[in-house]
Parts: sequence; structure tokens; C-alpha cells
Amino acid sequence: MGLTYNITEDYLYQEGLAKGEQKGREEKRVLIMEMLLDRTLTIEKIAALAKVSAEYVRQIEELKK
Repeated sequence: MGLTYNITEDYLYQEGLAKGEQKGREEKRVLIMEMLLDRTLTIEKIAALAKVSAEYVRQIEELKK
């Protein structure tokens, strides 16, 4: 009878996953800010490219002001 261990339930695994997700969100936010600075793309186009809602892009636009 072997010992089994579900790595996906491990605390450190979960912590690493959360950090990776946070980093991904931060990178996406920076990308959106750079696209907003370009001023050639509409909010809707930026949202489509970044795969987020237009409202989220507007929120980021407000933060950069």
C-alpha cells in the first residue's frame, strides 16, 4: 500500500499559485496602462486585446490620472 499525497492541496503549492496569479494581474495592468498611453486604441479594443471588461480598463484609466 503506497502513500499518496495530493500536491494541489499543499499550502506552499496554493501560496505559489496565488503569487503567480497576482503577478499575472499586475502584468496585465501594466500592459493596459501602456496601451492607454498609446492613445490610438479605444477602450473597447484594449479590453478585447487584454481579455478584460471595458469597465476594468476605465478603472485603470482613472487610476493613472
